[in-house]
Amino acid sequence: MGDVIGIGDQEYWLTSGYAVHEAGHELALVFRAEASRLVLTVGPGSALYLGYEVSLLLPGELPARLEHDDLSFSLKSRVPVDVEVLGSEHETPKAALWGCYEAGADETLWVLRTPDHALGIATRRVPERDIFRWGSAGSA
Repeated sequence: MGDVIGIGDQEYWLTSGYAVHEAGHELALVFRAEASRLVLTVGPGSALYLGYEVSLLLPGELPARLEHDDLSFSLKSRVPVDVEVLGSEHETPKAALWGCYEAGADETLWVLRTPDHALGIATRRVPERDIFRWGSAGSA
């Protein structure tokens, strides 16, 4: 928290977030940056995605397809995970489902399904060439 990521001609200040773990291994980091959300996948094929939160009404299980903004998203992966709130020592990891839905090459819809609610993040992958800053506010 407190770091900044520069994408294109805009800087995104990371204000809060959570980590998604599968069997103790970090899969993704999700950050809030004002009205935007940044999803960083970790591990082989790691990538940065920029998007926004969407409201979803879902059953307890993640469906095979989702419709959003006139696009049809197909479920590509569904993983039971633990969610750790970043920047808070008092939060304990919570069990959830982490789903990745795709519609074409660039559109990805991430879904975090907890027993209480579903959080969706509609994103586009950020090409590495568009990232001009990644770190604390004092470094470029």
